[in-house]
Amino acid sequence: MSLYLSSLSEALPTESDSDPTTFPRPRPTVTASPTSSIWRDLPESVFRQHVVDLEKLTNAVPVDAQAFPMPSSSPDALVANAAAATTDSDGEAGAHPAVHTGVTSEATGTQDSYRDFDGHHLHFHARQLTLAAEQRLADDIAYLVAVGEGAQSVAATTVQESRTRHGAGEQPQNAGLRVTIASVDAIQPDSQAFLRSVFQLLSAAPRAKKLDGLLDVVVRHHQTRLLNRLRSAKWKKPIYLSRTHKKPLYADFTNLVHRVQFLYTKREMVVRTQLEGELLALANLLEAFETETNDHEKLVGIVRSSYDLCTSPLVAEYLERLQAGRATTQIQACLKTLRQLEKIAAYYRICQTLTGLSHSHAKTFDSVELLFLPPFEAVPLTLAYQPWARSTHVHAEVILTIHHDLEKPDGPWHKPRCLGASKYFCYLCFLFIRHHGTYFAANTHGACYDQWTVPDLADYPQSVANHYREVLRAMDAEILTQTRDAVWRPEPMTSRENLIGMIEE
Repeated sequence: MSLYLSSLSEALPTESDSDPTTFPRPRPTVTASPTSSIWRDLPESVFRQHVVDLEKLTNAVPVDAQAFPMPSSSPDALVANAAAATTDSDGEAGAHPAVHTGVTSEATGTQDSYRDFDGHHLHFHARQLTLAAEQRLADDIAYLVAVGEGAQSVAATTVQESRTRHGAGEQPQNAGLRVTIASVDAIQPDSQAFLRSVFQLLSAAPRAKKLDGLLDVVVRHHQTRLLNRLRSAKWKKPIYLSRTHKKPLYADFTNLVHRVQFLYTKREMVVRTQLEGELLALANLLEAFETETNDHEKLVGIVRSSYDLCTSPLVAEYLERLQAGRATTQIQACLKTLRQLEKIAAYYRICQTLTGLSHSHAKTFDSVELLFLPPFEAVPLTLAYQPWARSTHVHAEVILTIHHDLEKPDGPWHKPRCLGASKYFCYLCFLFIRHHGTYFAANTHGACYDQWTVPDLADYPQSVANHYREVLRAMDAEILTQTRDAVWRPEPMTSRENLIGMIEE
């Protein structure tokens, strides 16, 4: 396997040769002049006031959590319909939007070609990953990268396949797959090394040992987060959570098992007994973990067992019955417990998915390039709904969007069609992605964060700046519409894996 780790200079509009394993300094968030600002037509203060007004009326949750099915039309239309900057003779981004070259041939699965600046005949190669596979892969990588807690730790990724090869008989240009990763805070060096090891395993390990080896690496890297999800006494809380006290996850199973008797009839006693047995078996495993000494080995077992429970047809039916009933406090608690188990089980499901993709697309995974984008600086904030909000944040999804908007359209990589994230998109990211028009807006958890912003950069070509102005105006119009129909909502779960009932045995 060939594994590339791109220099941060490729992600920056500078000539710096930054070491990708060091902790990069955040980039300036505001460099544009007032006349070229993306906020020129809609002042940021006005936009932010509209957001705060909406938050006040909705408990900062303007819409319900939603997940959307994949579009049925050609996925390449998502890219083709988006405005992209052309390049002039100097390689600078121009002012005129253009459809990406080769989109029609990609959609039909045929090849196109062009000549590069050295006169070599280059061939466009059709994508190997379906839209669903690209979205799944991007989401899964983001989930693996995110190891911290809170909004600051949310990671987002894009996946790009190589689209060009030189003449017949020559090797592919660069890597076969490029993964770009962003976060509000910089991705830590140990997480970068972890992701490199994941792709090395996917390429090098024998298929029979690949799944076990990958699960071992993933659980080891995510041990702290798993202890948190288990609410284990072994978990060392961060300072900001030191005063919070929650019972361990296994204690929630008492209510989960107790609810069964109210949702199954006497004639269903056999099914009920089997379901209760499956739930109690996992509860006992979680409780026993608290006194075990080999944490890693037992955590691997817990992840596997959680997956087995979440893919059980009995549990899938139980979830359906819980959701069909009246949303009492007890029912809501049961649903929350099952959703938490899905997050634990997801680590095994992700390992299965990655090993499967690496086998079915071996050439694509044989050489992978990883690009970790540096974050943007926090800017002092004067208007916010939450009293603790002191500065703006550029969310990972926005960082990725900007990065790809500034890429040359005739480069060696297929444009990404999806943005993957470790959590559902926040309300403002969802609006931004949908109105931007390039990527599939897969979901939203519905919560709004008024610290959200878009970098206002002097580096934007005119076409990109104009497009961002249009996006922000469209977002503002929708925010005003939502304000007129405002409904108060409780705080949502910001991440879901939706594993129960989704995998056929």
